[in-house]
Amino acid sequence: MQSRLQIRLNCLSTPRRRSANHRRRGARFLALLTTLLVAVAANVLSPVGTPTASAAGCYRQSCNNQDPQAMGCAADAKSLDAYTWNGFYVEMRFSPSCSAAWTRATTSDCRYGGSIKTIAWYDWQATQWAAQSNVTVPCYGTRWTNMFNFYFYIQSCIQLYGGPQYCTRTH
Repeated sequence: MQSRLQIRLNCLSTPRRRSANHRRRGARFLALLTTLLVAVAANVLSPVGTPTASAAGCYRQSCNNQDPQAMGCAADAKSLDAYTWNGFYVEMRFSPSCSAAWTRATTSDCRYGGSIKTIAWYDWQATQWAAQSNVTVPCYGTRWTNMFNFYFYIQSCIQLYGGPQYCTRTH
């Protein structure tokens, strides 16, 4: 007759048979673990901080008096303010990647000629200007001014020849 200790030792030493369900579960876990490791390895080995094709060529002060198209700032620009007056569509454009703003005007009316300007103010009341950029707008098409750092208070204006000046509010 076997003692209780011998019976327990025999149970522990005999290999157990795994069920088919248990083996499938192990295979799924192994496949999931492999996929996760491949994904982590791909992220770790991928180049970090590579510049995009539309990377901006300036930021804040280095954008002052620069062309927004040439510097790549127009790629992510959005309109902060806009109005239509005498056939001109005037917009204040802002680029988050450059932190700069400029004025853009589009017209398809040759009855009036004029110029657009971006004014950079030191104060929000627009009492002392820091800089400005003027551009004559052709009969048909789109023109834009040079841009300024959005640290300044920016205003977009249009002035028809011989007429008053109309501006956006200061941003």
